[in-house]
Amino acid sequence: VTAAMPVWAFGGDREIAKTVMSELQQYKDAGQLKGFDVNLKVEDGVVYLMGEVANRNQRALIAKAAANAAG
Repeated sequence: VTAAMPVWAFGGDREIAKTVMSELQQYKDAGQLKGFDVNLKVEDGVVYLMGEVANRNQRALIAKAAANAAG
């Protein structure tokens, strides 16, 4: 999975990354994300996701977490 999407959020790159990671952790705790390896990078408000997921549903959840960082 490789995705890049602009995220317009307050607080800068670090806050955006924290928001995305928090949502991914919620999905993981709920059992919706298993067997995945995704790296997260945020530069100038753009979220970059690189790695592997088990299926399309997981890919959609990870993309959703990045999109939701905008609030």
